[in-house]
Amino acid sequence: LLRYAPRIVLDVATRMSETVESPLAVGDLAEDCGVSQRQLERLFRKYLQCSPRQYYMELQLGLAWQLCEQTDMPLMDIALASGFSTHSNLSKHFRRRYSISPRELRARARTF
Repeated sequence: LLRYAPRIVLDVATRMSETVESPLAVGDLAEDCGVSQRQLERLFRKYLQCSPRQYYMELQLGLAWQLCEQTDMPLMDIALASGFSTHSNLSKHFRRRYSISPRELRARARTF
């Protein structure tokens, strides 16, 4: 999807991946690129089929999944490293997206 997106979307997506642990406000990202927040939202919807906030969430949850599977970090540390303020906030979004909790994923990953 990103390869067909205009430069502004690529730049913002790159900035988001670099700041996943401390997500920036969408308005700040838009301002940094010289467009309105609404225009940035339209571009993301058109080229990535999601809002900038949803894109950030996917990045955060992907990082959390990776950390759960590949590290022994405590779940609270994983939450903070992936941009969530609390373990329960991570668990809520993680379960909604993947239908499994971070704790369950970790237990399943250890059995293989």
